[in-house]
Amino acid sequence: MILPKTRKQIAYEYGVNPVTLRRRLEKMKIELPSGDLFPAYQKLIYRALGYPPGVDALPYLSIPLPEGSINEK
Repeated sequence: MILPKTRKQIAYEYGVNPVTLRRRLEKMKIELPSGDLFPAYQKLIYRALGYPPGVDALPYLSIPLPEGSINEK
């Protein structure tokens, strides 16, 4: 089971400041909902930026991307 994560936690996984993460996602035109990020949005970020070290892609395989996301493939 994949738990929700904060933006700060995800930024930490990449070794960047949360502001840097936000800017990178804005450049890629990825919009996120407010609050904690549930697995579908985590997968969206990881697919866009690559899975950071320590994050296993396998548990995310069965998780559908958020509806209407530009990275839906």
